[in-house]
Amino acid sequence: MTVLVGTARLLMERRDLWQGTLVLVAQPLEEVGAGALAMIEDGLFTRFPHPDFALALHVAPSLAAGTVGLREGLFWAGCASLDIVIRGIGGHGSRPHETKDPIVMAAETILLLQTIVSREISPIEPAVLSVGSIHGGTKGNIIPEEVVLQVNYRYFSDATARHLRSAIERTARGVAVATGIAEELMPIVIDQYSGPPINNDPELAHRMISAFRGALGNEKVIRTDRYTFSDDFSQFGTHGSGIPLCYFLLGTAENQCDAEKVAANMASPGIHNPSFAPPPEQSIKTGVKAMVAAILELLPR
Repeated sequence: MTVLVGTARLLMERRDLWQGTLVLVAQPLEEVGAGALAMIEDGLFTRFPHPDFALALHVAPSLAAGTVGLREGLFWAGCASLDIVIRGIGGHGSRPHETKDPIVMAAETILLLQTIVSREISPIEPAVLSVGSIHGGTKGNIIPEEVVLQVNYRYFSDATARHLRSAIERTARGVAVATGIAEELMPIVIDQYSGPPINNDPELAHRMISAFRGALGNEKVIRTDRYTFSDDFSQFGTHGSGIPLCYFLLGTAENQCDAEKVAANMASPGIHNPSFAPPPEQSIKTGVKAMVAAILELLPR
């Protein structure tokens, strides 16, 4: 948001350098995949001008401050989140034979979910499946009625997404069948969010690389690999006939040594870590320079 404000200020001060219509989108809720779609459904492209291009940036502790990173084509993974409500028959911990224990079923389900990617997805096809939250029970001597698992998976192809979704439900149901759960108490799978991968338009990405090199220098523009991170910025590219997208990364590591350690999982903190603290001046200035250069490339006077 600071980069967005800085870009707006600089471009308004130098209105003589560009022409056209610039729409700056301060989008909420990108982490839960709800903000972009909510804005589109609320009339973003009817109440405001429909763009010819859409750009966005995200901080990256795997890149040194002062650099930016991007690539053409598939860049960030598609993402889906769902809840699995595992239902059983509760009772007292001293008489487990009278129950159908959802805690045990949840544990078995979690372990089996880990084999979906390793045994059902081709090893050359990227995919990630994680159980990030488990909630169930209130006391150590009480077997509860249900447990809720929160699952997240990442993918780069529609076929992989469909396979993961189907296998998750099949696995949860299979554990319930093996436990002897009646049909009316089979697990409930509740889809929370699903969004496609971020696919950078090749022509637009090439233009951005050229613009960034002109503003920052060749050595400051890094061509990256694909990432299994996700962002609902992809929703802007699937609206209507589609809008060409370019998503790029803003380096936030103190130096290249730190960036390499983060990339190799040898150092912390990265994003979603309470100690994550980018060097503000260099990061913000680089972000503003890059975004202004992008606008001048796309909207020259």
